[in-house]
Amino acid sequence: MFSKKWTYNDILVHFHRDELDKMATEMSNDKAGSVAYLCCYKKALKILEEKLDDDTRVKYRAEAKKWTEHQPPARQQMRYAHTYNLIR
Repeated sequence: MFSKKWTYNDILVHFHRDELDKMATEMSNDKAGSVAYLCCYKKALKILEEKLDDDTRVKYRAEAKKWTEHQPPARQQMRYAHTYNLIR
């Protein structure tokens, strides 16, 4: 059984991964994974979140609840499982 409590931010990252990466790279003037990039990633997430309309926020919160109660799409499960195995 696949078990994780998915959050609003998880869903936000899922739907805007490429845009967040681009923003953090531009803000940090460094490559992905660098200390500067990681410092800017949270700022990029906040900026992106502030641009969302209320309907999108509601949709993402509902999606987080759905993923937690049931399960995320197969592709997201694979991404999570791969990442989880790398950090263990």
